[in-house]
Amino acid sequence: MSAVTEIHTGGIKQFYDKILLVALLVALLVSAAILWFKIQQSKELLATSGEAVMPSEEQTVAPVDEAQMLAQMERLREPFQIPPRSQRMFVSEIRYACQKCGKPVPMLEKKCPFCGFEDEGVVDPTRRDSDGDGMPDWWEEKYELNPFNPDDATLDSDGDGFTNYEEFLAGTDPRNPASFPDLPIKLRIAEPPRREPLQVQFLAVQEIIEGQKSYQLNLRDRTYFAKVGDRVGGFEIVGYDEANDALIVRQGQRQRTLKRGVGAMDEDYIVKFLLLVDGSRFDVKVGTEFKLRGAAYRFVELMADGRARVVAVESGKEYLVPAVDPRELEIRLNDPSRGIGPEGIQSEIFAPTPPLRR
Repeated sequence: MSAVTEIHTGGIKQFYDKILLVALLVALLVSAAILWFKIQQSKELLATSGEAVMPSEEQTVAPVDEAQMLAQMERLREPFQIPPRSQRMFVSEIRYACQKCGKPVPMLEKKCPFCGFEDEGVVDPTRRDSDGDGMPDWWEEKYELNPFNPDDATLDSDGDGFTNYEEFLAGTDPRNPASFPDLPIKLRIAEPPRREPLQVQFLAVQEIIEGQKSYQLNLRDRTYFAKVGDRVGGFEIVGYDEANDALIVRQGQRQRTLKRGVGAMDEDYIVKFLLLVDGSRFDVKVGTEFKLRGAAYRFVELMADGRARVVAVESGKEYLVPAVDPRELEIRLNDPSRGIGPEGIQSEIFAPTPPLRR
């Protein structure tokens, strides 16, 4: 038993190297067969996919468009950035998706900055008013207001006595106290007008130089010499009626005739104005001038509806000044920094207001 075992063991030891060599050869043959099988599968896959197995023929290449390449390089140097909106704090910017490329576009933009697509359905950015306070978004953002807070329309951001809404209407800077609308829009009639008896008398005609006549008038115990077109105490000399020896004068829109030597009684209105900017009150007679912050104005007439017609002496711009509204007095007393917004009362301005800076 032991002899047989020794013979078997001795045979394996004697042919060990040959057995190992045969095993290696078999492994190589199996590997080669598997490799060949994989190659065949790859060829069949290439054939069915339509890709060329053999190298394609040489093809000419179009030259590079340098202008396009330079434009792309310029865009890389200065990439597009969506400008931030004021007073957004930690709230994300509001945008809409472009209908063409789907990328986010700022709400105030009508044209997509990425693909250039212009959406006709988007509201004109110059007219968009997100909070409905009468001031467009672009104007509120320009002056660092909040386009989503309607309360800032009645605030006075620069302390000049005018609300942000009033400054928007006038085209002035709500952040600069030296830039403010015309003061008469904050002028009000504080009390019912008073009447003062007035004696007017046409006395004589003088013609020192041929063709140039002057007319003597007595008014408030004073004597005046005036020509046609001049103003005297609120009266404008319109003309002279030689046939009737009478002087034609006008006060406001009312015209009357003064016969020579005949006294005429009239009544002069006195109005107490209130300037809402600083709360000052002052009396002004019809036909006289007064000043607001150095600018001269003339109180022309008191109209039938109770409003006062005021004219700027330098520009000729006309204003209708209404009676003060109790709401304005309440706002003035409770919070001087606030004012009347889009729903409040404004003086009516007949001359064109300054154009808005857009």
